[in-house]
Amino acid sequence: MAEICIKLGSAWFHTNNASVIGAGFEGNSLKTGETLAAYFEEVNGWSDFVKKVQVLNGFFAVVVRHGDEYYIAVDKVRSVPLFYAIKETRFILSDDPQWIQNYITGKSYNSISIVEFLLTGYVTGSYTLDQNIRQLQAGEALRICNESAPIVHNERYYQFVTGKDESGNTSEGALLRRLDEVTLAAIERLIKFAAGRTIVIPLSGGLDSRLIAMTLRRLGYKNILAFSYGIKGNWESRISQEVARQLGIPWYFVEYTRDFWKRWYWSDECQSYIRYASKLVSLAHLQDWPAIMELRKEKVLSEDVVIVPGHSRDFVSGSHIPQELTELAECDVQKVIKAIWRHHYVLMPLSLAAECVGMDQRKALMGVLGRLEVYFKQAKGLKTEKAIALYESWDWAERQAKYIVNSVRVYDFFGLDWWMPWWDHEVMSFWEYVPLELRIDRQLERKYVKCMQEKLGIKISIPIVTRGRSFLKRLGFWGLLKKIYVTVRGNRSPASTILALDGAFNLKSERKISVLGAAALAQAREIIPDAGLSGEKLMRTVVYVYHHDDL
Repeated sequence: MAEICIKLGSAWFHTNNASVIGAGFEGNSLKTGETLAAYFEEVNGWSDFVKKVQVLNGFFAVVVRHGDEYYIAVDKVRSVPLFYAIKETRFILSDDPQWIQNYITGKSYNSISIVEFLLTGYVTGSYTLDQNIRQLQAGEALRICNESAPIVHNERYYQFVTGKDESGNTSEGALLRRLDEVTLAAIERLIKFAAGRTIVIPLSGGLDSRLIAMTLRRLGYKNILAFSYGIKGNWESRISQEVARQLGIPWYFVEYTRDFWKRWYWSDECQSYIRYASKLVSLAHLQDWPAIMELRKEKVLSEDVVIVPGHSRDFVSGSHIPQELTELAECDVQKVIKAIWRHHYVLMPLSLAAECVGMDQRKALMGVLGRLEVYFKQAKGLKTEKAIALYESWDWAERQAKYIVNSVRVYDFFGLDWWMPWWDHEVMSFWEYVPLELRIDRQLERKYVKCMQEKLGIKISIPIVTRGRSFLKRLGFWGLLKKIYVTVRGNRSPASTILALDGAFNLKSERKISVLGAAALAQAREIIPDAGLSGEKLMRTVVYVYHHDDL
Protein backbone atom coordinates (compact mmCIF):
# COMPACT_ATOMS: atom_id res chain seq x y z
CA MET A 1 0.00 0.00 0.00
CA ALA A 2 1.08 3.56 -0.68
CA GLU A 3 1.85 5.91 2.19
CA ILE A 4 -0.45 8.97 2.38
CA CYS A 5 1.11 11.97 4.16
CA ILE A 6 -1.14 14.96 4.86
CA LYS A 7 -0.23 18.19 6.67
CA LEU A 8 -2.88 20.91 6.93
CA GLY A 9 -2.86 24.23 8.77
CA SER A 10 -4.42 24.99 12.14
CA ALA A 11 -7.53 26.60 10.61
CA TRP A 12 -8.78 23.26 9.28
CA PHE A 13 -11.61 21.37 11.01
CA HIS A 14 -11.25 17.58 11.28
CA THR A 15 -13.66 14.68 11.84
CA ASN A 16 -13.11 10.93 11.45
CA ASN A 17 -13.10 10.97 7.65
CA ALA A 18 -13.20 14.63 6.58
CA SER A 19 -10.98 17.67 6.90
CA VAL A 20 -12.43 21.00 5.79
CA ILE A 21 -11.70 24.70 5.72
CA GLY A 22 -13.85 27.67 4.74
CA ALA A 23 -17.60 27.86 4.28
CA GLY A 24 -20.26 27.19 1.67
CA PHE A 25 -23.97 27.12 1.06
CA GLU A 26 -26.01 24.07 0.13
CA GLY A 27 -29.08 25.94 -1.08
CA ASN A 28 -29.82 28.38 1.74
CA SER A 29 -28.04 26.30 4.38
CA LEU A 30 -24.67 27.71 5.47
CA LYS A 31 -22.08 25.08 6.27
CA THR A 32 -18.86 25.86 8.10
CA GLY A 33 -16.61 23.97 10.49
CA GLU A 34 -18.52 21.07 12.02
CA THR A 35 -21.51 21.32 9.66
CA LEU A 36 -19.24 21.53 6.60
CA ALA A 37 -17.31 18.46 7.75
CA ALA A 38 -20.58 16.61 8.38
CA TYR A 39 -21.68 17.45 4.82
CA PHE A 40 -18.68 15.52 3.48
CA GLU A 41 -18.31 12.94 6.23
CA GLU A 42 -20.52 10.22 4.73
CA VAL A 43 -19.90 10.53 0.99
CA ASN A 44 -21.10 7.56 -1.01
CA GLY A 45 -18.18 7.16 -3.39
CA TRP A 46 -16.38 9.40 -5.87
CA SER A 47 -19.42 10.50 -7.92
CA ASP A 48 -21.26 11.55 -4.78
CA PHE A 49 -18.20 13.51 -3.59
CA VAL A 50 -17.92 15.40 -6.90
CA LYS A 51 -21.66 16.17 -6.84
CA LYS A 52 -21.40 17.56 -3.30
CA VAL A 53 -18.47 19.77 -4.29
CA GLN A 54 -20.33 21.02 -7.38
CA VAL A 55 -23.42 21.90 -5.35
CA LEU A 56 -21.58 23.76 -2.60
CA ASN A 57 -21.56 27.53 -3.20
CA GLY A 58 -18.74 29.22 -1.34
CA PHE A 59 -15.03 29.25 -0.54
CA PHE A 60 -13.54 26.06 0.82
CA ALA A 61 -11.21 23.09 0.43
CA VAL A 62 -11.85 19.54 1.53
CA VAL A 63 -10.02 16.24 2.05
CA VAL A 64 -12.08 13.07 2.57
CA ARG A 65 -10.95 9.53 3.31
CA HIS A 66 -13.25 6.93 1.78
CA GLY A 67 -12.08 3.42 2.49
CA ASP A 68 -8.60 3.12 1.01
CA GLU A 69 -9.10 6.16 -1.24
CA TYR A 70 -8.78 9.88 -0.66
CA TYR A 71 -10.95 12.56 -2.30
CA ILE A 72 -9.59 16.11 -2.43
CA ALA A 73 -11.08 19.31 -3.87
CA VAL A 74 -10.81 23.07 -3.95
CA ASP A 75 -13.68 25.42 -4.75
CA LYS A 76 -14.56 26.95 -8.12
CA VAL A 77 -12.00 29.75 -7.80
CA ARG A 78 -9.25 27.98 -5.82
CA SER A 79 -9.63 30.40 -2.91
CA VAL A 80 -7.88 27.91 -0.58
CA PRO A 81 -4.93 26.42 -2.51
CA LEU A 82 -3.79 22.82 -2.05
CA PHE A 83 -0.55 21.20 -3.22
CA TYR A 84 0.74 17.67 -3.63
CA ALA A 85 3.74 15.60 -4.64
CA ILE A 86 4.47 11.94 -5.28
CA LYS A 87 7.78 10.48 -4.16
CA GLU A 88 8.26 6.77 -4.69
CA THR A 89 5.28 5.16 -2.88
CA ARG A 90 4.28 8.28 -0.94
CA PHE A 91 1.55 10.80 -1.76
CA ILE A 92 2.16 14.07 0.08
CA LEU A 93 -0.58 16.72 0.43
CA SER A 94 -0.50 20.11 2.15
CA ASP A 95 -1.77 23.67 2.01
CA ASP A 96 1.89 24.71 2.41
CA PRO A 97 4.07 23.75 -0.57
CA GLN A 98 7.24 24.75 1.26
CA TRP A 99 6.42 22.13 3.90
CA ILE A 100 6.25 19.57 1.07
CA GLN A 101 9.67 20.71 -0.13
CA ASN A 102 11.10 20.11 3.34
CA TYR A 103 9.29 16.77 3.67
CA ILE A 104 10.66 15.33 0.46
CA THR A 105 14.06 16.87 1.31
CA GLY A 106 14.66 18.24 -2.12
CA LYS A 107 14.08 21.32 -4.23
CA SER A 108 14.12 21.18 -8.00
CA TYR A 109 12.98 24.42 -9.57
CA ASN A 110 11.20 24.50 -12.92
CA SER A 111 12.85 27.03 -15.24
CA ILE A 112 9.78 27.42 -17.47
CA SER A 113 7.62 28.04 -14.39
CA ILE A 114 10.03 30.74 -13.21
CA VAL A 115 9.96 32.44 -16.61
CA GLU A 116 6.16 32.26 -16.61
CA PHE A 117 6.02 33.69 -13.10
CA LEU A 118 8.28 36.60 -14.06
CA LEU A 119 6.14 37.35 -17.12
CA THR A 120 2.67 37.03 -15.56
CA GLY A 121 2.96 36.96 -11.76
CA TYR A 122 1.72 33.35 -11.48
CA VAL A 123 2.39 29.80 -12.69
CA THR A 124 -0.23 28.29 -14.99
CA GLY A 125 -1.83 24.87 -15.10
CA SER A 126 -1.06 22.40 -12.34
CA TYR A 127 2.59 23.46 -12.22
CA THR A 128 4.37 25.32 -9.43
CA LEU A 129 7.84 26.83 -9.23
CA ASP A 130 9.06 23.48 -7.90
CA GLN A 131 9.42 20.71 -10.49
CA ASN A 132 8.17 18.07 -8.04
CA ILE A 133 5.09 19.84 -6.62
CA ARG A 134 1.69 20.23 -8.27
CA GLN A 135 -1.30 22.39 -7.36
CA LEU A 136 -5.03 21.75 -7.58
CA GLN A 137 -6.58 24.09 -10.14
CA ALA A 138 -9.79 26.10 -9.79
CA GLY A 139 -12.80 23.80 -9.94
CA GLU A 140 -10.71 20.63 -9.65
CA ALA A 141 -11.02 17.45 -7.58
CA LEU A 142 -8.51 14.63 -7.11
CA ARG A 143 -9.10 10.96 -6.43
CA ILE A 144 -6.13 9.18 -4.85
CA CYS A 145 -6.24 5.40 -5.27
CA ASN A 146 -4.09 3.78 -2.64
CA GLU A 147 -2.46 0.91 -4.54
CA SER A 148 1.12 -0.28 -4.24
CA ALA A 149 1.92 3.24 -5.45
CA PRO A 150 -0.48 6.20 -5.31
CA ILE A 151 -2.53 6.71 -8.49
CA VAL A 152 -3.94 10.20 -9.03
CA HIS A 153 -7.09 10.84 -11.06
CA ASN A 154 -8.16 14.42 -11.57
CA GLU A 155 -11.53 15.81 -12.63
CA ARG A 156 -12.33 19.41 -13.57
CA TYR A 157 -15.82 19.54 -12.07
CA TYR A 158 -16.33 23.21 -13.02
CA GLN A 159 -15.10 25.68 -15.62
CA PHE A 160 -16.21 29.26 -16.19
CA VAL A 161 -17.47 29.26 -19.79
CA THR A 162 -19.33 32.20 -21.32
CA GLY A 163 -21.59 32.25 -24.39
CA LYS A 164 -23.83 29.40 -23.24
CA ASP A 165 -27.09 31.03 -24.37
CA GLU A 166 -27.06 30.90 -28.15
CA SER A 167 -30.76 31.61 -28.59
CA GLY A 168 -30.54 35.37 -28.09
CA ASN A 169 -34.22 35.40 -27.10
CA THR A 170 -33.89 36.90 -23.61
CA SER A 171 -34.70 40.63 -23.54
CA GLU A 172 -32.40 43.16 -21.91
CA GLY A 173 -35.14 44.06 -19.43
CA ALA A 174 -35.52 40.42 -18.37
CA LEU A 175 -31.77 40.10 -17.95
CA LEU A 176 -31.65 43.22 -15.76
CA ARG A 177 -34.41 41.85 -13.56
CA ARG A 178 -32.66 38.51 -13.25
CA LEU A 179 -29.35 40.25 -12.53
CA ASP A 180 -31.01 42.09 -9.66
CA GLU A 181 -32.31 38.82 -8.22
CA VAL A 182 -28.88 37.20 -8.47
CA THR A 183 -27.13 40.21 -6.95
CA LEU A 184 -29.51 40.37 -4.00
CA ALA A 185 -29.23 36.62 -3.41
CA ALA A 186 -25.40 36.79 -3.35
CA ILE A 187 -25.39 39.64 -0.83
CA GLU A 188 -28.01 37.86 1.28
CA ARG A 189 -25.62 34.92 1.51
CA LEU A 190 -22.85 37.32 2.53
CA ILE A 191 -25.10 38.72 5.25
CA LYS A 192 -25.86 35.24 6.52
CA PHE A 193 -22.14 34.43 6.64
CA ALA A 194 -21.32 37.73 8.40
CA ALA A 195 -23.99 37.05 11.04
CA GLY A 196 -24.09 40.62 12.34
CA ARG A 197 -20.34 41.21 12.29
CA THR A 198 -18.86 44.35 10.77
CA ILE A 199 -18.54 44.02 6.99
CA VAL A 200 -15.46 45.91 5.81
CA ILE A 201 -15.35 46.97 2.16
CA PRO A 202 -12.12 47.99 0.42
CA LEU A 203 -14.05 50.67 -1.46
CA SER A 204 -12.40 51.78 -4.69
CA GLY A 205 -13.64 54.26 -7.27
CA GLY A 206 -14.99 51.43 -9.42
CA LEU A 207 -18.36 49.72 -9.70
CA ASP A 208 -17.77 46.34 -8.04
CA SER A 209 -17.11 47.40 -4.45
CA ARG A 210 -19.63 50.23 -4.81
CA LEU A 211 -22.33 47.72 -5.73
CA ILE A 212 -21.55 45.68 -2.60
CA ALA A 213 -22.01 48.79 -0.43
CA MET A 214 -25.23 49.82 -2.19
CA THR A 215 -26.76 46.34 -2.03
CA LEU A 216 -25.95 45.96 1.67
CA ARG A 217 -27.74 49.26 2.27
CA ARG A 218 -30.71 48.13 0.16
CA LEU A 219 -31.01 45.04 2.32
CA GLY A 220 -30.80 47.06 5.53
CA TYR A 221 -27.44 45.83 6.82
CA LYS A 222 -26.13 48.50 9.16
CA ASN A 223 -22.78 47.26 10.44
CA ILE A 224 -20.58 48.39 7.52
CA LEU A 225 -17.20 50.11 7.30
CA ALA A 226 -15.26 51.21 4.22
CA PHE A 227 -11.68 52.19 3.56
CA SER A 228 -9.51 53.41 0.71
CA TYR A 229 -5.81 54.05 0.22
CA GLY A 230 -3.20 55.55 -2.08
CA ILE A 231 -1.54 58.90 -2.52
CA LYS A 232 -3.35 61.80 -0.90
CA GLY A 233 -6.19 63.20 -3.01
CA ASN A 234 -6.19 60.45 -5.65
CA TRP A 235 -9.36 60.26 -7.74
CA GLU A 236 -10.25 56.68 -6.70
CA SER A 237 -10.29 57.63 -3.03
CA ARG A 238 -12.26 60.80 -3.69
CA ILE A 239 -15.01 58.75 -5.34
CA SER A 240 -14.80 56.15 -2.58
CA GLN A 241 -15.24 58.78 0.11
CA GLU A 242 -18.19 60.35 -1.70
CA VAL A 243 -19.95 56.99 -2.15
CA ALA A 244 -19.46 56.21 1.54
CA ARG A 245 -20.74 59.67 2.53
CA GLN A 246 -23.92 59.34 0.47
CA LEU A 247 -24.57 55.83 1.82
CA GLY A 248 -23.83 56.86 5.41
CA ILE A 249 -20.94 54.41 5.80
CA PRO A 250 -17.95 55.23 8.07
CA TRP A 251 -14.88 55.69 5.84
CA TYR A 252 -11.16 55.54 6.54
CA PHE A 253 -8.18 56.47 4.40
CA VAL A 254 -4.60 55.16 4.55
CA GLU A 255 -2.10 57.37 2.78
CA TYR A 256 0.56 55.72 0.63
CA THR A 257 3.80 57.45 -0.33
CA ARG A 258 6.95 56.17 -1.99
CA ASP A 259 8.89 56.65 1.24
CA PHE A 260 6.28 54.65 3.15
CA TRP A 261 6.53 51.82 0.61
CA LYS A 262 10.28 51.57 1.16
CA ARG A 263 9.63 51.09 4.87
CA TRP A 264 6.63 48.77 4.41
CA TYR A 265 7.87 46.52 1.63
CA TRP A 266 11.28 45.71 3.07
CA SER A 267 10.02 45.20 6.64
CA ASP A 268 10.30 41.74 8.17
CA GLU A 269 6.50 41.57 8.43
CA CYS A 270 5.91 42.27 4.75
CA GLN A 271 8.61 39.82 3.67
CA SER A 272 7.02 37.21 5.93
CA TYR A 273 3.66 37.90 4.27
CA ILE A 274 5.20 37.54 0.79
CA ARG A 275 6.61 34.12 1.65
CA TYR A 276 3.25 33.08 3.12
CA ALA A 277 1.12 34.33 0.22
CA SER A 278 3.17 33.25 -2.78
CA LYS A 279 2.93 29.49 -2.17
CA LEU A 280 5.38 28.81 -5.02
CA VAL A 281 2.75 29.96 -7.53
CA SER A 282 1.60 33.55 -7.13
CA LEU A 283 3.00 37.04 -6.89
CA ALA A 284 1.95 38.13 -3.41
CA HIS A 285 -0.80 40.72 -3.68
CA LEU A 286 0.57 43.97 -2.28
CA GLN A 287 -2.14 46.52 -3.00
CA ASP A 288 -4.03 46.61 0.30
CA TRP A 289 -1.47 44.93 2.59
CA PRO A 290 -0.26 48.26 4.10
CA ALA A 291 -3.84 49.49 4.52
CA ILE A 292 -4.91 46.37 6.43
CA MET A 293 -1.74 46.50 8.52
CA GLU A 294 -2.25 50.17 9.47
CA LEU A 295 -5.98 49.78 10.17
CA ARG A 296 -5.25 46.80 12.41
CA LYS A 297 -2.59 48.78 14.29
CA GLU A 298 -5.01 51.67 14.74
CA LYS A 299 -7.64 49.19 16.02
CA VAL A 300 -10.08 50.30 13.32
CA LEU A 301 -10.37 46.63 12.33
CA SER A 302 -11.12 44.17 15.11
CA GLU A 303 -10.46 40.45 14.82
CA ASP A 304 -14.18 39.85 14.29
CA VAL A 305 -14.69 41.67 10.99
CA VAL A 306 -15.41 40.22 7.54
CA ILE A 307 -13.43 41.79 4.68
CA VAL A 308 -15.46 41.89 1.46
CA PRO A 309 -13.53 42.90 -1.68
CA GLY A 310 -15.25 43.44 -5.03
CA HIS A 311 -13.32 40.66 -6.84
CA SER A 312 -14.05 40.04 -9.72
CA ARG A 313 -17.40 41.24 -10.96
CA ASP A 314 -15.68 43.38 -13.57
CA PHE A 315 -14.21 40.21 -15.08
CA VAL A 316 -17.36 38.07 -15.12
CA SER A 317 -19.40 40.97 -16.55
CA GLY A 318 -17.01 41.40 -19.47
CA SER A 319 -14.19 43.83 -18.68
CA HIS A 320 -11.41 41.48 -19.85
CA ILE A 321 -12.85 40.72 -23.29
CA PRO A 322 -10.02 41.63 -25.70
CA GLN A 323 -11.10 44.02 -28.41
CA GLU A 324 -8.98 42.32 -31.05
CA LEU A 325 -11.06 39.14 -30.74
CA THR A 326 -14.41 40.94 -30.94
CA GLU A 327 -13.44 42.29 -34.37
CA LEU A 328 -12.99 38.81 -35.90
CA ALA A 329 -15.82 36.87 -37.53
CA GLU A 330 -13.67 33.73 -37.61
CA CYS A 331 -10.82 32.88 -35.27
CA ASP A 332 -8.28 30.18 -34.47
CA VAL A 333 -6.40 29.04 -31.40
CA GLN A 334 -3.26 30.94 -32.33
CA LYS A 335 -5.15 34.25 -32.29
CA VAL A 336 -6.51 33.43 -28.83
CA ILE A 337 -3.00 32.57 -27.61
CA LYS A 338 -1.65 35.78 -29.14
CA ALA A 339 -4.32 37.80 -27.28
CA ILE A 340 -3.48 36.06 -23.99
CA TRP A 341 0.22 36.73 -24.52
CA ARG A 342 -0.40 40.40 -25.34
CA HIS A 343 -2.57 41.05 -22.28
CA HIS A 344 -1.05 38.78 -19.63
CA TYR A 345 2.61 37.95 -20.33
CA VAL A 346 3.67 41.54 -19.89
CA LEU A 347 5.42 42.20 -16.60
CA MET A 348 8.82 42.31 -18.27
CA PRO A 349 10.49 41.48 -21.60
CA LEU A 350 10.85 37.79 -22.33
CA SER A 351 14.56 38.38 -22.90
CA LEU A 352 15.05 39.50 -19.28
CA ALA A 353 12.95 36.66 -17.83
CA ALA A 354 14.94 34.11 -19.85
CA GLU A 355 18.25 35.73 -18.90
CA CYS A 356 17.38 35.55 -15.19
CA VAL A 357 17.18 31.74 -15.36
CA GLY A 358 20.08 31.36 -17.79
CA MET A 359 17.84 30.05 -20.56
CA ASP A 360 17.92 30.67 -24.29
CA GLN A 361 15.13 33.10 -25.16
CA ARG A 362 13.65 30.91 -27.91
CA LYS A 363 13.67 27.85 -25.63
CA ALA A 364 11.90 29.87 -22.93
CA LEU A 365 9.30 31.09 -25.43
CA MET A 366 8.63 27.57 -26.72
CA GLY A 367 8.26 26.27 -23.17
CA VAL A 368 5.73 28.90 -22.14
CA LEU A 369 3.77 28.72 -25.41
CA GLY A 370 3.73 24.94 -25.08
CA ARG A 371 1.69 25.24 -21.88
CA LEU A 372 -0.79 27.54 -23.62
CA GLU A 373 -1.12 25.20 -26.59
CA VAL A 374 -1.84 22.24 -24.32
CA TYR A 375 -4.64 24.23 -22.67
CA PHE A 376 -6.32 24.83 -26.05
CA LYS A 377 -5.42 21.59 -27.83
CA GLN A 378 -9.07 20.56 -28.37
CA ALA A 379 -10.23 23.88 -29.83
CA LYS A 380 -10.74 24.15 -33.61
CA GLY A 381 -12.68 26.34 -36.04
CA LEU A 382 -13.68 29.08 -33.64
CA LYS A 383 -16.47 31.62 -33.97
CA THR A 384 -16.02 34.93 -32.15
CA GLU A 385 -18.09 33.90 -29.12
CA LYS A 386 -16.21 30.61 -28.71
CA ALA A 387 -12.81 32.30 -29.03
CA ILE A 388 -13.73 34.84 -26.35
CA ALA A 389 -15.12 32.06 -24.13
CA LEU A 390 -11.78 30.22 -24.36
CA TYR A 391 -9.86 33.41 -23.57
CA GLU A 392 -12.02 34.15 -20.52
CA SER A 393 -11.93 30.55 -19.30
CA TRP A 394 -8.13 30.71 -19.30
CA ASP A 395 -8.24 34.09 -17.50
CA TRP A 396 -10.61 32.67 -14.85
CA ALA A 397 -8.41 29.61 -14.21
CA GLU A 398 -5.11 31.47 -14.23
CA ARG A 399 -5.03 35.21 -13.53
CA GLN A 400 -8.28 35.41 -11.57
CA ALA A 401 -7.77 32.29 -9.44
CA LYS A 402 -4.02 32.56 -8.89
CA TYR A 403 -3.52 36.31 -8.58
CA ILE A 404 -6.78 38.18 -7.94
CA VAL A 405 -8.50 35.59 -5.73
CA ASN A 406 -5.19 34.77 -4.05
CA SER A 407 -5.17 38.37 -2.78
CA VAL A 408 -7.31 37.17 0.15
CA ARG A 409 -4.07 35.81 1.62
CA VAL A 410 -3.64 39.37 2.94
CA TYR A 411 -6.70 38.89 5.16
CA ASP A 412 -5.65 35.37 6.16
CA PHE A 413 -2.24 36.70 7.15
CA PHE A 414 -3.84 39.13 9.60
CA GLY A 415 -6.30 36.51 10.88
CA LEU A 416 -9.40 38.10 9.34
CA ASP A 417 -12.43 36.44 7.76
CA TRP A 418 -13.37 37.31 4.18
CA TRP A 419 -16.04 36.67 1.57
CA MET A 420 -16.22 37.37 -2.20
CA PRO A 421 -19.89 37.76 -3.17
CA TRP A 422 -19.18 38.35 -6.86
CA TRP A 423 -17.54 34.91 -7.09
CA ASP A 424 -20.82 33.45 -5.85
CA HIS A 425 -21.73 30.54 -8.15
CA GLU A 426 -25.14 32.00 -8.99
CA VAL A 427 -23.47 35.25 -10.09
CA MET A 428 -20.93 33.39 -12.22
CA SER A 429 -23.62 31.24 -13.79
CA PHE A 430 -25.74 34.28 -14.69
CA TRP A 431 -22.92 35.93 -16.63
CA GLU A 432 -22.15 32.70 -18.48
CA TYR A 433 -25.52 33.06 -20.24
CA VAL A 434 -25.47 36.80 -21.02
CA PRO A 435 -25.08 37.55 -24.75
CA LEU A 436 -21.65 38.76 -25.82
CA GLU A 437 -22.88 42.14 -27.07
CA LEU A 438 -24.15 42.97 -23.56
CA ARG A 439 -20.88 41.97 -21.92
CA ILE A 440 -18.56 43.96 -24.18
CA ASP A 441 -17.48 47.05 -22.22
CA ARG A 442 -19.76 45.74 -19.41
CA GLN A 443 -22.81 47.28 -21.06
CA LEU A 444 -25.42 45.34 -19.08
CA GLU A 445 -23.55 45.79 -15.80
CA ARG A 446 -23.14 49.54 -16.28
CA LYS A 447 -26.87 49.92 -16.90
CA TYR A 448 -27.64 47.87 -13.82
CA VAL A 449 -25.33 49.86 -11.52
CA LYS A 450 -26.74 53.11 -12.92
CA CYS A 451 -30.30 51.91 -12.11
CA MET A 452 -29.24 50.98 -8.58
CA GLN A 453 -27.60 54.36 -8.02
CA GLU A 454 -30.74 56.14 -9.18
CA LYS A 455 -32.87 53.93 -6.95
CA LEU A 456 -30.77 54.84 -3.91
CA GLY A 457 -30.31 58.49 -4.89
CA ILE A 458 -26.56 58.10 -5.28
CA LYS A 459 -25.02 60.72 -7.54
CA ILE A 460 -21.40 60.19 -8.51
CA SER A 461 -19.68 62.34 -11.10
CA ILE A 462 -17.35 60.21 -13.19
CA PRO A 463 -13.88 61.76 -13.59
CA ILE A 464 -13.06 62.87 -17.10
CA VAL A 465 -10.07 60.49 -17.03
CA THR A 466 -12.39 57.51 -16.51
CA ARG A 467 -14.83 58.60 -19.18
CA GLY A 468 -11.98 59.21 -21.58
CA ARG A 469 -10.43 55.83 -20.84
CA SER A 470 -13.67 53.98 -21.66
CA PHE A 471 -14.07 55.95 -24.87
CA LEU A 472 -10.47 55.35 -25.97
CA LYS A 473 -10.72 51.63 -25.16
CA ARG A 474 -13.71 51.35 -27.46
CA LEU A 475 -11.72 53.08 -30.21
CA GLY A 476 -8.65 50.92 -29.56
CA PHE A 477 -6.36 53.85 -28.64
CA TRP A 478 -6.02 53.32 -24.89
CA GLY A 479 -2.87 51.16 -25.08
CA LEU A 480 -1.02 53.79 -27.13
CA LEU A 481 -2.12 56.66 -24.88
CA LYS A 482 -1.06 54.69 -21.80
CA LYS A 483 2.44 54.24 -23.21
CA ILE A 484 2.67 57.99 -23.78
CA TYR A 485 1.36 58.65 -20.25
CA VAL A 486 3.93 56.45 -18.52
CA THR A 487 6.76 58.04 -20.49
CA VAL A 488 5.67 61.59 -19.61
CA ARG A 489 5.02 60.69 -15.96
CA GLY A 490 8.47 59.24 -15.29
CA ASN A 491 7.74 55.64 -16.33
CA ARG A 492 4.82 55.19 -13.90
CA SER A 493 1.41 53.82 -14.90
CA PRO A 494 -1.83 55.43 -13.67
CA ALA A 495 -2.26 52.56 -11.21
CA SER A 496 1.26 52.76 -9.78
CA THR A 497 0.96 56.55 -9.56
CA ILE A 498 -2.12 56.21 -7.33
CA LEU A 499 -0.51 53.55 -5.13
CA ALA A 500 3.10 54.83 -5.15
CA LEU A 501 4.19 51.17 -5.15
CA ASP A 502 7.27 51.94 -7.24
CA GLY A 503 8.71 53.59 -4.13
CA ALA A 504 9.60 50.10 -2.90
CA PHE A 505 12.09 49.66 -5.74
CA ASN A 506 14.90 52.19 -5.99
CA LEU A 507 16.32 50.63 -9.13
CA LYS A 508 18.50 51.84 -11.96
CA SER A 509 18.75 50.29 -15.41
CA GLU A 510 17.85 50.51 -19.04
CA ARG A 511 15.45 47.56 -18.64
CA LYS A 512 11.77 48.12 -19.36
CA ILE A 513 9.58 46.26 -16.86
CA SER A 514 6.43 47.03 -14.90
CA VAL A 515 6.17 47.76 -11.19
CA LEU A 516 4.75 44.26 -10.72
CA GLY A 517 7.63 42.90 -12.78
CA ALA A 518 10.04 44.51 -10.31
CA ALA A 519 8.03 42.94 -7.48
CA ALA A 520 8.16 39.54 -9.21
CA LEU A 521 11.93 39.77 -9.55
CA ALA A 522 12.39 40.74 -5.92
CA GLN A 523 9.99 38.01 -4.75
CA ALA A 524 11.65 35.34 -6.87
CA ARG A 525 14.98 36.10 -5.24
CA GLU A 526 13.46 35.81 -1.74
CA ILE A 527 11.25 32.75 -2.34
CA ILE A 528 13.63 30.67 -4.46
CA PRO A 529 17.10 31.91 -3.51
CA ASP A 530 18.77 28.63 -4.51
CA ALA A 531 17.23 28.36 -7.99
CA GLY A 532 20.27 29.75 -9.76
CA LEU A 533 18.88 33.24 -10.23
CA SER A 534 21.44 36.02 -10.36
CA GLY A 535 20.88 38.66 -7.69
CA GLU A 536 22.60 41.23 -9.86
CA LYS A 537 20.31 40.48 -12.79
CA LEU A 538 17.25 40.48 -10.58
CA MET A 539 17.84 43.95 -9.21
CA ARG A 540 19.26 45.48 -12.40
CA THR A 541 15.86 46.88 -13.34
CA VAL A 542 13.89 50.07 -13.68
CA VAL A 543 10.20 50.66 -12.97
CA TYR A 544 8.80 51.20 -16.43
CA VAL A 545 5.22 50.21 -17.25
CA TYR A 546 5.02 49.69 -20.97
CA HIS A 547 1.72 47.91 -21.55
CA HIS A 548 -0.39 46.47 -18.77
CA ASP A 549 -0.16 47.12 -15.03
CA ASP A 550 -3.30 46.12 -13.10
CA LEU A 551 -2.56 46.02 -9.40
